Amino acid sequence: MEATVRYNNFSDNEVLDTSAESFDSLLVSGKMAAYATKAVPARLQNLNDEYGIEYYIEPTLPDFRVGNDFRDNDRIKQWHFDYIDKLHPAVERILAEQGNLDASEISPEERENIVRSDVKFQERIVPDSLEKNSTKYQDISPSEYQPKAIIPWHHRIRSSDDIDVNAHIIETALDQTSLTLKPCIQTTKEYITNLSNQQQVLDMLVEAGVDQCFIWIEGLDKRDTGQDTYEKVTRFVKAVSDAGIDPHFYYADYFGTMLKHAGMSGVTYGTMWGEEAEETVEGTSGGGALSRYYVPQMKDFLKIPAAVELQQLADAPMCDCRVCSDQFDSWTDLTEREEDDDENIQTPIKKHHLIKRYEQIGEVENQDLDETIEACRGEFNEYVSPFNSANQISPSKKIDYLPIWVNAIDNQLN
Repeated sequence: MEATVRYNNFSDNEVLDTSAESFDSLLVSGKMAAYATKAVPARLQNLNDEYGIEYYIEPTLPDFRVGNDFRDNDRIKQWHFDYIDKLHPAVERILAEQGNLDASEISPEERENIVRSDVKFQERIVPDSLEKNSTKYQDISPSEYQPKAIIPWHHRIRSSDDIDVNAHIIETALDQTSLTLKPCIQTTKEYITNLSNQQQVLDMLVEAGVDQCFIWIEGLDKRDTGQDTYEKVTRFVKAVSDAGIDPHFYYADYFGTMLKHAGMSGVTYGTMWGEEAEETVEGTSGGGALSRYYVPQMKDFLKIPAAVELQQLADAPMCDCRVCSDQFDSWTDLTEREEDDDENIQTPIKKHHLIKRYEQIGEVENQDLDETIEACRGEFNEYVSPFNSANQISPSKKIDYLPIWVNAIDNQLN
């Protein structure tokens, strides 16, 4: 199972540079690659040379479909503008005229031109930069640093017409590139849990002839998703895999890892958070991420004081990952370190998260289905009482997602 980490923030540079043994590939923000045309390719080259890390470029075109998150006071943000500048002129023109860019509301010719330009961008942004900035003593092979696969512009699927738009985009991208194509199916829980809709999406992928795809089911939040939805998602993932197409979650928590038993080939997440997402409509603030500690037994993040209290109530030993064992002697040390320096605590706890997630992927790969189910049930039984007793954890916060995951997987696959 491929572990893919999102690279969409420069603050993660140190984390990624020093944690490369804890992931297999990066999903690089297209707008960030366009903005930092020297630094990002150089980092990708180093990670590939030293650790064999591969990468994908995440298309930024879906940002423009609705809303204004790509604008700041009505002006297009700089890194979005730099990305637009690399694409067909139709992108800038349509945004100027209409305010947004919806793949279903432009002509097929415009759509093809935009798709082709984004494919070229993904193919060339890293190799071209490395060739341009290499010295005469360096021998850069362009093919050596191309992306693992091309992710074409993905259009949010909520109807049969949306499937047709995606089919046209995929067909155009396949015609444009000789590299592997890995389309992203972006849809909603409500749409994809309808079995007829699942079949339509699957038919589109099969007819396109692709052998792998990303799947982004918006809002697949562990605390806002019921067992029936998880069962139907499991069914869809298994159907995609059974059709000879390797599914790879675009956003994934531990449930995505459990779906290895349904044929899931990869999961994607951030250094902190990045486990689920919905289409962003409104502009967001530039505030930094809050510090959260990944509790592997819960398969979730908690505020550091809550995580420490929970582990102490569970009588759990201090985490023995290489980062925690090096930086903290006890759970109390973790709390004190956050109180002393909340900003710099983020680097070690991000590294901790990547290490534990990679360990969990390895564990599931080496387990059969029943072993994964029993391990998850055991951790729930061990932690449910300390969780409900912890004063630092809100009474409204539950961990019933763990048995929900287990029951959904068990019902669909056993």
